[in-house]
Amino acid sequence: MGWDVMMVKPYDRNDDSLDEEKMYEFSKEDLLKAIKTVFEIGEIEDEDWIDYENPDFSVSFDLSSEKSIMLYTELLEDEGEEMLLEKISLLSEKLDCRVFDTTEAEFIF
Repeated sequence: MGWDVMMVKPYDRNDDSLDEEKMYEFSKEDLLKAIKTVFEIGEIEDEDWIDYENPDFSVSFDLSSEKSIMLYTELLEDEGEEMLLEKISLLSEKLDCRVFDTTEAEFIF
């Protein structure tokens, strides 16, 4: 099952709009450090696109935008959903950002 989420840093964390004019930019350095830590990734070759896979789920990170990060996920095993959500939640905490579920059109973190 595929699932896409977008990470954003709104000026006002209570603002549920996705207006890029009202968002902070991500620091590429902080972003790469957080992804490497949370997902236990070693060397990153492409700083705009990162593919990660474990036996339970996979995630592709599109880091090409400065104000939003897209995560394209795929569950490989049913039990991978909880672990994936934990990783996304931890990543959002480290980056002090919100997570928008593009399927449900709502913020989940």
